[in-house]
This record gives sequence, structure tokens and C-alpha cells, in this order.
Amino acid sequence: MNFRILLCLGLFCLLGQPLLAKEAPFDGLKVLGTGVPLTDQQNNSVLTLRGFHDKYANPLVGLFIVQKGREVRFYMNPTTWDSLKQELIQARDQWATLSPTQFSSFDPLKGYRVGDHRANLSLGLMGTTKLDGRRVNISLLDQNQPPQIFISLDQSQVKTLVEQFHKVDEFLRGASTPQSK
Repeated sequence: MNFRILLCLGLFCLLGQPLLAKEAPFDGLKVLGTGVPLTDQQNNSVLTLRGFHDKYANPLVGLFIVQKGREVRFYMNPTTWDSLKQELIQARDQWATLSPTQFSSFDPLKGYRVGDHRANLSLGLMGTTKLDGRRVNISLLDQNQPPQIFISLDQSQVKTLVEQFHKVDEFLRGASTPQSK
């Protein structure tokens, strides 16, 4: 009899606890699709784009950066998303002539608050001499968890990121299947 009770308790601990402790991924948003993760040259940061619908079916875009085990989530409404897309498409198209002041007029973007997450996004340019390759820095600062984290993307990664913009827009319009690559 005691063995059966212990066995039931053991099974509950093994199987039941993960079910009880499981959180809704991505702050309760419905994931429409996830882009290809991009890793920076130093291999210490990974950027991922995701398309979401909130509980009212409003479109949101998430840009997540994980650096040294710490993740910052930046959520965007369609207006903020369009602003970021325009800046990065321009950087891709004008890569050869990007100047150190390329993003100086780009004010940091304030993210959309989802749950406990609200971050600000800044863009910068690194390595503008001929001796050093150019890289676009995307920095996120979570208002609840300083310090800021960032990812540096080279030209091919910026091209890949811009290509993913079209996929994310398709996710938001419902043109692709849920949980697509």
C-alpha cells in the first residue's frame, strides 16, 4: 500500500510539476512565426524575430536578443515595426556609404509593454574605417533589468535580417502557417 502511494507521489512529482509550473511562452502572446536566429561575430549574442497576435488579435513583432544567457524582449506595434524596418532597409541599401552618423537622427524606440517586459531599442554603427568591417549594433535596454545588451551584425547578417522582415509581415497578415521557420 505504501509503495503505491509513493509511486503515485513520485509520478505526480515527475509529470505533474512541469505542467503546473509551465508558463505561457512569450508572455501569453500567440506565436505566428519565428525567424532564423542570427548570431553575432563574437558568438555571444543571438537575435530572433517573431510575429505575434495579442489576446485581441492585434499584430505585434518581437525582437529578442540573448547575450550570455540573459534575454531582453523588445515588442513592437506596427508603427514602431515600420520605423525599424525603414532604418535597416536603408542601411542595407546604402551599406558601402554608411557614415558614422548614420543613425544619429534615429531616436531610441520605446517598446510596447507586454507583461513585465518593456525595452528600448537603439541602433548604432561600428567599424566605419577601411581597416575594420562595418557592423550595425542593435542595443536593447530592458527598463526592469539594466544593463543594456546588444548584437553586432555584419553586412550579410543585415541582409538576412531584412529578408526576414517580409516573412514576419506575412506572419502578421496570416499568410503563413503557425510556427513556421
